[in-house]
Amino acid sequence: MAFIASIRHNTFRSLRIHEPFDYEISTTEEKYQKPNPIPRILVWKTRLDNEPQLTVTEIAKDLKISRVRVSQLLEIADLDKAILDHLKTKRQLDFSVSQFRKLSRLLPDQQTQHFQTLLDSLCSH
Repeated sequence: MAFIASIRHNTFRSLRIHEPFDYEISTTEEKYQKPNPIPRILVWKTRLDNEPQLTVTEIAKDLKISRVRVSQLLEIADLDKAILDHLKTKRQLDFSVSQFRKLSRLLPDQQTQHFQTLLDSLCSH
């Protein structure tokens, strides 16, 4: 059974949270796991596309994270649709945000090829 642990900045003044995501504690693995950020990122992207007055800075203020971090996460929304569809179904990501950001900078055909390589390397371990 998993449960969500919410961390308040008032409770842990020395603890800095760089992402506004809840952390799950798995009773079987007994470690913190970040949930998949892709659905949330796609909501931000949709809002930015549909609300011309909305800015990345406003989203960052609402989430209490830096504008730079929101911009970094939004880069992932530029991934090929097939990759995003695959990632949306995951409970948590198997790779780092920085790996997905690097992937998003490639052409769509290259993205798919490199993503398959990442998946293959995950299966071989």
